[in-house]
Amino acid sequence: MKIIFRSSLVLSILLTMTFAFLYVTGETEEELKEEINELNALMRPHVEAIPELDAQIAQLTLKVESITDAKGGHVTRQDMLEIMDYNVESYKLIERRERAESQKIVYENELREKQKKIQSLRRTSFIKTLLR
Repeated sequence: MKIIFRSSLVLSILLTMTFAFLYVTGETEEELKEEINELNALMRPHVEAIPELDAQIAQLTLKVESITDAKGGHVTRQDMLEIMDYNVESYKLIERRERAESQKIVYENELREKQKKIQSLRRTSFIKTLLR
């Protein structure tokens, strides 16, 4: 009788510790929501930068066009250097825009994954979540 009591006590302690460990280390919806908020905060500057970069690129394009239109196709060396400078600056802005766009896409994919996890947590029972 004593052996049965001790073994059941050890087993219940072991199960309780296992349950506590799984409960503490498991992902919760609140943690995922915090991660989503962090991702949104990281993504915001990239999203805001894209229209600004587009506007700057458009301005440089207009400057190049105005130089070529004003000269009627006959541009001087100085004009060519100026056009080349505008083109280099424009390419740099295009690269920054592409980097911002790709980073935005990465964050959006991570956001989708976090939202899928939240939906999965909501669909599964507490016991299934613990046993994952």
